[in-house]
Amino acid sequence: MRILLIGSEGFIGQHLMRELLNVGHLVTGMDIKNGHEYNASDPRNMERILDAVRPDTLVHLASSSPDLDVMQTVRDNAGTTAVIAEMAAQYNVRVVYGSTDQIYGVNGDTMSFELTGPFSPPSNVYALTKLWGEEVCKL
Repeated sequence: MRILLIGSEGFIGQHLMRELLNVGHLVTGMDIKNGHEYNASDPRNMERILDAVRPDTLVHLASSSPDLDVMQTVRDNAGTTAVIAEMAAQYNVRVVYGSTDQIYGVNGDTMSFELTGPFSPPSNVYALTKLWGEEVCKL
């Protein structure tokens, strides 16, 4: 399978890249740490790499730290995910999106389940942008 891994230089991305390669997938990494031309928030960069790789699946793990200012977090997480999802739809590529358990809010010691909850509102902007990312990928 041809896989485009966005966020390939992050902690999870590095490990996932290694495992996918070990089981025989053709994986291309894309990460802004490798230069501006690998910035997935730019539709031209996405178009260029999607044309070159022609992936069957796009794994999106990229996100910014919650320590950035609010607008930067929204742009980096929700905005970039919107670009990625739109480009993937244009190329008819399946998206696998790495989110966070923070989208379920703070529920004490109670375990939350994706379909049944319990759910409380996200407790910070980072979590909210990841929830928006999930929703934009569904579109």
